[in-house]
Amino acid sequence: SRQAVGRLLRRYLDDVGMTALELMASSGNLRMLERNDALFGPGMQRLGSVQAKAAGEKPGERIDALYALFAEAKDVVAALGDDDSLEQILAKADMAAVVDAAGKMYADAARRDIAILNAVAGRLAAAGDWNGKIDTVLRLADGASTSVIARYLDGAIAEIVDGSAAVVDLLGGMDDAAAAYRNLAQLAKGKCELSSDRSAVERLNEALGRHAFVQTRSVLLERVATGLRGTRPLTKEGLDAESMALSAIVRDLVEDAGLSGGPAMAEAVAMRARIVFKSGDDDLSFSEAFAEVMKALPNRAVQLGYLLDLLASPSGEAGAEAIIARLKALVVSLKGASSLVQEGAGRDAVHRAVDGLRPRLSAEALPAEFREIFTKAFDSMLGEASGPTGSAASAKPEPEAAPETAEIRVERAAEAATSFMRRNEKAGTILFEEGDAGDEAYLVASGAVEIFRRHGEREVPIAMLERGEIFGEMALIDNSPRVASARAVGDTMLTIISRADFTQRLDNLADTDKVFRRLIDIFSARLRGEVSRRR
Repeated sequence: SRQAVGRLLRRYLDDVGMTALELMASSGNLRMLERNDALFGPGMQRLGSVQAKAAGEKPGERIDALYALFAEAKDVVAALGDDDSLEQILAKADMAAVVDAAGKMYADAARRDIAILNAVAGRLAAAGDWNGKIDTVLRLADGASTSVIARYLDGAIAEIVDGSAAVVDLLGGMDDAAAAYRNLAQLAKGKCELSSDRSAVERLNEALGRHAFVQTRSVLLERVATGLRGTRPLTKEGLDAESMALSAIVRDLVEDAGLSGGPAMAEAVAMRARIVFKSGDDDLSFSEAFAEVMKALPNRAVQLGYLLDLLASPSGEAGAEAIIARLKALVVSLKGASSLVQEGAGRDAVHRAVDGLRPRLSAEALPAEFREIFTKAFDSMLGEASGPTGSAASAKPEPEAAPETAEIRVERAAEAATSFMRRNEKAGTILFEEGDAGDEAYLVASGAVEIFRRHGEREVPIAMLERGEIFGEMALIDNSPRVASARAVGDTMLTIISRADFTQRLDNLADTDKVFRRLIDIFSARLRGEVSRRR
């Protein structure tokens, strides 16, 4: 509620230098707001109209209800009177002493909470500027229990950093938006490298590293997501610098199983990627954008978490088909616990990754069959990673001959996923461009695909592929970039062959017939040479 009040009255509160908590804890402040004819009456009218429309109520009734709620808020504060005993205790002792004293003074839990918050508001009012207010709350948090911080202090700091004026005071002047977003992302983790003698940022950084501060962290990350979702340039140096800046921000947001900030951040990063990774005048498509983001993510656990978060966002639900296709390809590539995280990471890293991924499987846009496949794969990985030591080497799967190893269960889940790997493409959709990295091959299930090369402004057709034909396989055979472009001619359905599945089949072939495997490599090289000559 206080966060909503703070956002509605942001300019007013910044002008008078107070938080919503300070406003709501003082009869004098409430009366001062009420006497502001230019703000209070028109604001109540506008707010009531908006709420009435959303709730399907009559505007007059909703506006009357808001006035009644405001009167009730004044009555609650007035009932506490001018008793500043808790504030005096807080000035001399700590939060534990105030909570204990309030418990003896008020039998009603709600009234007790208001009294404690009023004492905190009193200390804020005496603190001065925004940095002083943050420093005051952090000093109150020293030695306080997690529950006290969550109940009384977290929201107070969140209110402060929700305002732009306070953030500018906190961080100081930044060279560009990218620097500000990086510092906010680092600060949310308690890992901000910024140092300033005039700022409370170091104390806040330390506190966020030690305590949960869920609301404060959420507000900081929301500021980053809001900025990325906008169109303000991240730097002042052009697209190359923009793409590098976004990649750096993404690295600061990386967690064990995705990005900080959840679906809102995943969507914001993809939206910004559409702008900064474009090569011409047109923005990237949604699927092209999140594919670029994936390149900046360090391992499969983070990639899976990012895609699952993206799937839960409004943009992700609209682009669910492309996201699910990429999710399936990732699952197919999993060969055991160690393939989720960086090489050399221990079993604790695997457990953290899986624990972070599990809640993300609840996305409504994720089909139930995939949810089951992913869950089984994660269960297998946890079983595989539960060895006696914490090293990745100790988490190796048992020999393949054993029928019930975790590796075999994961491979079965991957095989099940491949049966769903289909994608519908609209007429005219570019499937890949010459020079792209190749992660997939395709079988035309229905429709048709044109293979062509560009020569200046001219397109040179190479082949027209119809049902039953495979294309894109050469990039998977020799890991070279695409030698031509592909476009859906009509509405086309494709069966996706992932790199992991293709490589596994070639490896199996190499085990049984090395000569034939070598012939395939030679044939691929000759085909590439033939395509290169056809311009």
